[in-house]
Amino acid sequence: MVMVCSRLDGKRTPEPVFKNPRVGNLFTKWRQVWLMAMERRRKLQDALDRLNEVRSCQLTAFCDEKE
Repeated sequence: MVMVCSRLDGKRTPEPVFKNPRVGNLFTKWRQVWLMAMERRRKLQDALDRLNEVRSCQLTAFCDEKE
């Protein structure tokens, strides 16, 4: 396996090259799973943010009606 260190200048890191094709396939599959997990986390965080905003608006409206 040959791994390339990440760059600090903002350029994209070249793809790693593996001697065994099965290792390369596993790496690609793991990257896909990782990206799907990151996307799911982003969607969940967006939904939580919306929920908190709605709750905040509801509480504010309830407090305004109470007074």
